Amino acid sequence: MEVLVSDLSQPMRALAIANDTRIKRANLKREIRERRVDICDVLADPPDYIAAMVVTDLLRALPRVGQQRAEVIVRQICRPTLEIGRMGAYTRGRLINRITEMF
Repeated sequence: MEVLVSDLSQPMRALAIANDTRIKRANLKREIRERRVDICDVLADPPDYIAAMVVTDLLRALPRVGQQRAEVIVRQICRPTLEIGRMGAYTRGRLINRITEMF
């Protein structure tokens, strides 16, 4: 059976989009870790490419914050598996306030 070229182009585009998203997220985490970008600004107005990212993953980009500390911070406010794009304004505000208090 012969595979059509058009059948391969859609998965390749999806792969390219996924790779681009991973690169953007990695760069954002690096900028947060190096304190070139404020995490509170990112949470206040999150870019589209981190909408599906779990809150604890973003918090782990902070210096001195690992998995355990990130979960402790988030559990005080919401569930640890909450995605950034699904956070409401109230939850987002509480998280920003908590991060500001800690750092």
